[in-house]
Amino acid sequence: MHRIAHRQFIWQHGNNTALLLRYFKILSDGDVSHILQAALGLSPISLYRLGMGFVGHFLDRINFNGPYTPGDIGVTQNDLDVVVKVFSSSLGDLQEKISRHQSYDQNYAYNFNPLRAKPLIEVIDENRRVLLSPMPTLLLWRFTEGVYYDICNQPGFDAAFGRSFQSYVGEVFLAANKSDKFEVLAEHSFNVGKNRKDSIDWIISGVDADIFIESKTKKLRLDSKLSLAADGDISADLDKMAGFVLQGYRTIADALKGSYPHWKPRNLPIFLVIQTLEDWRVFGGRQAEEIDSRVRRDFEAEGIDNSLLERIPYFIAGSADMEIAAQVIDQVGVRSFMESWHQNRSKMWGLHVFMMHVYAEELRHVGELFPDDMAKIRPEVDKE
Repeated sequence: MHRIAHRQFIWQHGNNTALLLRYFKILSDGDVSHILQAALGLSPISLYRLGMGFVGHFLDRINFNGPYTPGDIGVTQNDLDVVVKVFSSSLGDLQEKISRHQSYDQNYAYNFNPLRAKPLIEVIDENRRVLLSPMPTLLLWRFTEGVYYDICNQPGFDAAFGRSFQSYVGEVFLAANKSDKFEVLAEHSFNVGKNRKDSIDWIISGVDADIFIESKTKKLRLDSKLSLAADGDISADLDKMAGFVLQGYRTIADALKGSYPHWKPRNLPIFLVIQTLEDWRVFGGRQAEEIDSRVRRDFEAEGIDNSLLERIPYFIAGSADMEIAAQVIDQVGVRSFMESWHQNRSKMWGLHVFMMHVYAEELRHVGELFPDDMAKIRPEVDKE
């Protein structure tokens, strides 16, 4: 079930606008933007205008004939040349990569598709150059979430990308908070004795409950997504996630002792959410059980009472679903939403499916959170 989810569910999340804006805002952070410029020679706006232009073109027709020129969309010829170079391969190179990755065993349907890395195919003959895009959706994924792999080895990337995502998580809740049903409290530093510590990344503080959110950019490795066993790469990734959960409980323990400067215990329900940039699709079954057993093992090793897991339940959710959840919480309140989510865990619903079943009416009022940023990406649309 785990690897089927990672193969199939990505095709079922149809909110491309949310995907575009999520990565645009993360990549547009000052430090991350500089890293992108250093790695590819592109600004986030140039990357997105070209990416969206290509996707729009290839949704209408399969070919883009040379000579390639950018037109009047606010990008340079060099920007266009970079995108073609980075996102395209020759037909021969594509065939060679397909041959190298294909297999005819239990992994047949799960092998890496080279079009994920190079979604454009360039065909060149004596008279012309032509770009082809057999699957425009792969092109959309490539210039949004796929850019991560172009810049992840650059100096300073980890810290800059983590800070940008953390900031984005808070921006989502601030943008969603139209009814003032909660406060959004950012991370603060504090001291315990001579030790300096950082609080949880965000606290969503409602009148009747609090959500402690720890944001993580860690991605599941490809082998972890496709593994049939809980060993090897997936075991290491599950250990990592259990460590994130433990980290959250450690800082909650400090908060409950009154150590936070910006939040004090209120004798109200608390919920811990590990919010990942990429959805780990941990919503029940073996992977959830494996993480939970590791968390309980770590609790025992540190002498933490396991009853804390019942008093303060934890959840693991991806950003795509949390962006929607923030808007539902704005309608129904923190405690109502989180207690309902907790009560429905035994049904093995992912967060999105849970909301479809329990909050179908509220989902009708969920909308775009960052319209001004979309206007930056495609200003020519908003002028018409």
